[in-house]
Amino acid sequence: MEHWHAYIYPKSLNRFEQPKLSSMEICANHPNVTFNESNLYHTTKVYSWVKKQDTKESYEYLLAIANSQLLWWFLKTTGDTLQGDARTFKTNYLNPFPLPETVDENMEQLITEKVKLVLENKKNDSKADTTSLESEIDQLVYQLYGLSEEEIKIVEGTSTSLGGQS
Repeated sequence: MEHWHAYIYPKSLNRFEQPKLSSMEICANHPNVTFNESNLYHTTKVYSWVKKQDTKESYEYLLAIANSQLLWWFLKTTGDTLQGDARTFKTNYLNPFPLPETVDENMEQLITEKVKLVLENKKNDSKADTTSLESEIDQLVYQLYGLSEEEIKIVEGTSTSLGGQS
């Protein structure tokens, strides 16, 4: 066997050699999804999402949703709780989360620009504080989904509705 150390069949390499969103299988206290445009290869403890050919929304736009407090709340509400209140980012937990059916191009562009700013800041300084930008992105994601102020409070854990659960 010439390449006994190879994990993957060579015919599958093209799946890695394209832009994609990547995440660890288990996230401890928030989503940890990144835009992987460097053709990085990974093991089975990392998952990657590749856009379908007919998906016109940008990876940055999808990254905003994937890292949103809304998706994290959804996983906390519907998924299994792991040790330390962690969550699994596997397909069967993510598939039920709906993406907006229609996307206003201006809203998508605004979200994409803000995500690009976060990525650029982190690229220049991995310890850069992008909390403010990330909060702005979360607010835009709430708008995408048409959340009311009370629903936002529930997602952010600042409401006493639903028995105070967050």
